[in-house]
Amino acid sequence: RESCRAAFVEQNILTVVSLYIQEVILHTVSTEQQRHRDIHHHYTRHAADFALPPHHRTLYSKKPSYIGAKLFNLLPENLKNVPPQKLKKQLTNWLLKNPFYSLEEYLNKTGR
Repeated sequence: RESCRAAFVEQNILTVVSLYIQEVILHTVSTEQQRHRDIHHHYTRHAADFALPPHHRTLYSKKPSYIGAKLFNLLPENLKNVPPQKLKKQLTNWLLKNPFYSLEEYLNKTGR
């Protein structure tokens, strides 16, 4: 079996997983959820990150707003600090260069 990963990059096509990642991140940014910079009034290393509220149910962690915030927090710093108007284009370009076949692959590649 051969991987189609190179074909996705050459043809500038997003994988289904990359499309999902893009949509939930853009949804989260558009809803203007609370970020760490809104909580702390001094500089913190993760000021651009979204605050992830504690939860007790697995169902909550599957909500688009929660998973979008979690995936956004794992993005490289240069993408986190992009203005919302330019985020879609730069996020798309980054996802085109890094085709993901699963969320686990995304979490492993971007995880801290």
